[in-house]
Amino acid sequence: MKSKFIIGAVGILLVFGGILLFLNKTEEEEFILTPTKWSQEEDYKISETSEGTIVTNESAGFRFKVPDGWSVKGEQEDDEFWIAAFSQDVEFRDEVVIAKGCGINVSFQDISDFVEVNTIKGRMADLYDNEDIIKVSNYDGFQVVDRYEDPKIFSKYGTHIVVLVPLNNEDILSISTILFRNNCEADFQKLLEGFEIN
Repeated sequence: MKSKFIIGAVGILLVFGGILLFLNKTEEEEFILTPTKWSQEEDYKISETSEGTIVTNESAGFRFKVPDGWSVKGEQEDDEFWIAAFSQDVEFRDEVVIAKGCGINVSFQDISDFVEVNTIKGRMADLYDNEDIIKVSNYDGFQVVDRYEDPKIFSKYGTHIVVLVPLNNEDILSISTILFRNNCEADFQKLLEGFEIN
């Protein structure tokens, strides 16, 4: 079954980056955009160890432990590749969107244009109520939480958490989740706490 959910971080990057690029480009530069380069399948290694399931991306310099009992695999759409992990009780609507359970996506993007990274850093200086700065390894991460208190809305959309970690002026680590059980958030937080970035 083709099982993937949309990476919320990509949407945030496109909105922030697009607005800033539009405002900062001259007429001649308006249509010149540097494409994002995503880490690809060969960059990732999924290993079963005594610690549990470990995902490593040596070229990007990070590793993390998948929550116990969760499945993990690579997902790809066009030139975008990411690691997707799912809780045992996950169910999908239309074979694509999570309808029950929990999922976590991890991706690494080389923006090659510091505008998007600076946009995220700028947002980190002026936070909204649903935003926070958290530590991921030794880096500051920009976290956005969309939580629905109404049970009917929650049952349809779940809780979305996106963490964007600017590693330098070009590279962004994106960690996102969609949760349809409140106790999945503890698994997500544990994953973040154990994340290692070189």
